[in-house]
Amino acid sequence: MPFRCLKQDGDKAAMINTYDGGAIPSGNHPMNVYDPPICVVLEHVLQANAAAFPSFQIPQPCNLITGDIDVDGYGGTDVISVFCNGDGDGTATGSTNYNTSYGTKVPGTGNIATVPAEFLSDGFVRFGLPVAKGRNVKFSVGNNNNGKTHVFNATVAIGTGVAATAPTVHIYCQGEWAGIVPITKLTFVTAGGATMLKGSSIRLYCWKQVLNSNPGSF
Repeated sequence: MPFRCLKQDGDKAAMINTYDGGAIPSGNHPMNVYDPPICVVLEHVLQANAAAFPSFQIPQPCNLITGDIDVDGYGGTDVISVFCNGDGDGTATGSTNYNTSYGTKVPGTGNIATVPAEFLSDGFVRFGLPVAKGRNVKFSVGNNNNGKTHVFNATVAIGTGVAATAPTVHIYCQGEWAGIVPITKLTFVTAGGATMLKGSSIRLYCWKQVLNSNPGSF
């Protein structure tokens, strides 16, 4: 299906993809020129070690948010996490509106952990097992304006820092924000306050599904 992809840089949005197989001119264009699904891309790369990324403002309406997170490493054992719409302060006790569950497999064994890790009534959704090494996360969360909570599904890979040691494998990782309004802001922080290394990055894709209608103001 054809789509339009925009890359947002501050207050500007530049076309970076194709539509119906034809090249879209560079530069800024009205956001209601093309019809089917639309995607706005938001990204940030840390220019110095930091315990949090700047908050991402999610354009509205937005039906689905997907993301790629790459953490090059931490200043200590920690895990990148996310909270929504300012519902939290970047600490585990900053809210009680989140839960996370993930299952892992120990290297060299065939069994999932007997008791999956669970964080209930928490301050954010946690993307997996805390480690001090690198982490790659791909996640998605629905954002329909239907009065329902928001469920995060994530694929998580972590490193060990050496080629001779296998990492712990994440079998699954999921979480939930109990808020029932659309997500308008995402804030990514480390759960324990350790810094993420310079060069760590996040790219978000904010999708609007449009069926036989003009996309309007997105």
